[in-house]
Amino acid sequence: MELRYFRPHELTVISGVRTGDVVQAHFAVKNKGSENELVKSRQTELAVVVNVTTVNITVNFTSDYIVSTLPRDFIIDTTNNTRPAEKPTHEEL
Repeated sequence: MELRYFRPHELTVISGVRTGDVVQAHFAVKNKGSENELVKSRQTELAVVVNVTTVNITVNFTSDYIVSTLPRDFIIDTTNNTRPAEKPTHEEL
């Protein structure tokens, strides 16, 4: 096995969503056309992230406890809104 190390400029963060985070999520609604195409709901609901992959995020909706695996674009990442802002540093004289 050969190990490969990455430089910081070679890495990209897809999102800050992790298992256990609370997010706003659209749920999939039925589409009259194609059965394979998922359509976003107009409204979002609170959901807890259960699992994260590169393409999909599995969430548990808090209102009815339904677990759904959704594409990443169905999730609104609010994790940065709930984290405390960094305190400004003062320059020493």
